[in-house]
Amino acid sequence: MKQNPDLILREIYGKNILMPIRYNEASNDPIYFNEVAALIWKLSDEAKDPTDLLNAVCRSYNLKTGSAEAAAVEGFINQLLESKLILAE
Repeated sequence: MKQNPDLILREIYGKNILMPIRYNEASNDPIYFNEVAALIWKLSDEAKDPTDLLNAVCRSYNLKTGSAEAAAVEGFINQLLESKLILAE
């Protein structure tokens, strides 16, 4: 897995903001990430697949796999993949 190379995560005034590196008329607006979303973004370059990424987030927050919280994280990872904010290699 990897981060979309057209985007960069920056912390500005305490807010995590995912911003496009290049101008794109279709999508030039920044995306605001909370702490968990920012961690998922950061860990995505190290994960080999979505399950590995989910397990890394669960370890970071002491979540049990199969819990409602882990399911929410998994759903968000899938949304990031569908939106091509993170990419499966």
